[in-house]
Amino acid sequence: MNTAGRVLVRALSFYDRFAKVLAYLGGVVIVVVMLLISVATISRYFFGNALSEATEISAYSLLLITFLGAPFLARTHGHIAVDIIRNATRGRLRKAFDVYAHGISIVVCLVLSVYSFRTAYDSYIKHEQVVDILRAPTYLLIAIIALGSFLTAISFLSSMVEALDKHATNEGMLEDNS
Repeated sequence: MNTAGRVLVRALSFYDRFAKVLAYLGGVVIVVVMLLISVATISRYFFGNALSEATEISAYSLLLITFLGAPFLARTHGHIAVDIIRNATRGRLRKAFDVYAHGISIVVCLVLSVYSFRTAYDSYIKHEQVVDILRAPTYLLIAIIALGSFLTAISFLSSMVEALDKHATNEGMLEDNS
C-alpha cells in the first residue's frame, strides 16, 4: 500500500473510534432522557407539577440520538438495508454492488448535509426559533442533521474503502495463486 493509502487507512481508523465515541454519547443521551422523563413523571404524580420542558427536551434528544448514532451504525453495517440483491451475488459482482451502494449512500448523505447546512445558516441569519416553551434556535436543530449526515457520509466512505481494499487484496491473492 502506498503512503497516501496508509494515511487514509489511519485517518479512517481514527474516525471509526470517533464514531464509536459519538455512539456512546448517544447512549448517554438516551439514559439522561430516560431519567428526565422519570423525574417529570414523578413530579407530576406526587407534586402535581409536570416539567413541561421535559417533553421538548425529549423530542430534541431524539434528533440528537439519531444523528449521533448514525455514523457508527453506517460504519458497522448496523443500519437497515435491503440486501436481497447483495446476498444473491458473489465475488466481484458483490464487491461492485457494495461499492455502488456505499457510493449512493455517500451522495445522499452529502446532499442532505449540504442542504441542511444551508438551511441552518439561513435560520441563523434570520434568528429563527422554534415556537415552543424552550424557544430553541432552529439552526441548532438543523445543524445536528447537517453534521450527523456529513459524519455518516464519512462512515460510508470508510466502508467503501474497506470494500475496495478487500477487493484489491482478493485480486492480489488470486494473482499470487496463478
